[in-house]
Amino acid sequence: MGDVADTDECAEGSDDCHIDALCQNTPKSYNCICKPGYKGDGKQCEDMDECENDYNGGCVHECINIPGNYRCTCYDGFMLAHDGHNCLVRTALAFSSATADLWSHVMGMIVRQLIYSKAMRQCHHTAPQRH
Repeated sequence: MGDVADTDECAEGSDDCHIDALCQNTPKSYNCICKPGYKGDGKQCEDMDECENDYNGGCVHECINIPGNYRCTCYDGFMLAHDGHNCLVRTALAFSSATADLWSHVMGMIVRQLIYSKAMRQCHHTAPQRH
């Protein structure tokens, strides 16, 4: 008896993968894998809120969740740096680019430390107490 030819369910569209999943053909079957930014078993995928993970998504000011991704924004008076996470001060003063980058880096470290400290306090308050 010869081998039965494999059907590529992914190519013919007969798979039941979620719209936010990738279909991966395997011998005599297929796998569904949620796309980056989504979680689930591949047959059901839901958006991951990156803003709730990794200390505000790594954003210094505000993190906005969007389907499959996120973006950082800055408070009034600031503009988003080229790295997409830090915020630079908008000012009428003539700061050099290096000074503005340094200021942004320092402010970013302070904000991250405040967020980290808040998260640690919340963990400490919810941790079971030993007697």
